[in-house]
Amino acid sequence: MGTLYRVLGLAENASAEQIEFAHKTALDKLQSEDLDSEQAMNRLKVLKEAYSILGSATRREIYDAKLKAPREIHYEAVPSPTLPWKAIAFGAALLIASGGFIYKNQRDSRLRLEEATIQAQRVKAETDQAIAIAEAENARLEQMKKHEQTRSNMLRNIEQQQARSEGQQISYEQERYRQAQERLLSLQAQEKERQQQQARYEKLREEQIARSRVQQENAAMQRALSIPIARH
Repeated sequence: MGTLYRVLGLAENASAEQIEFAHKTALDKLQSEDLDSEQAMNRLKVLKEAYSILGSATRREIYDAKLKAPREIHYEAVPSPTLPWKAIAFGAALLIASGGFIYKNQRDSRLRLEEATIQAQRVKAETDQAIAIAEAENARLEQMKKHEQTRSNMLRNIEQQQARSEGQQISYEQERYRQAQERLLSLQAQEKERQQQQARYEKLREEQIARSRVQQENAAMQRALSIPIARH
């Protein structure tokens, strides 16, 4: 049977302190959810209604009496020794009326139970839907995280490749500059060697010319000395 005690998750013999604690706990749990939904608002109304009755000693006593009423059947004896058939008819009518009252209360209880069952199924369906939505959102966030991680890795790899390419280009330019410097130094050394060789050649040539001139002068002097002097 769906009762107000079941709304708070309590037994019918719960104390006032237990009712107060259960109401506060259920209210805190409900307020942590989305109160904009119609389902949450309905649950909040039922929770407030349950506490407004069970939280009051007088209203709870009346409610408990109503809960116990369908379970108790009162029989009234109508003594009528002079009219037994009327007594029997009255008793039968009383039984029929009591049976109708019991049937009505049983039907109302069954309807409340069915309503509570439907309500529980609706809550379960909404909970399952919320869980499914949360799981889908978590999956979407995880997929976005993986995509972002993949994109970050790709960008990092591209930057590393660019850095390596730039480093290789710089190394290549530095090598070209070093080779050009070496060629320049080699040409300068060759030019210097050529100039030194040219200077040595010029010096040797001048020495040879000087020796040749000296030799020529000596030869001329010797010829001059070998010519006899004419006497007059």
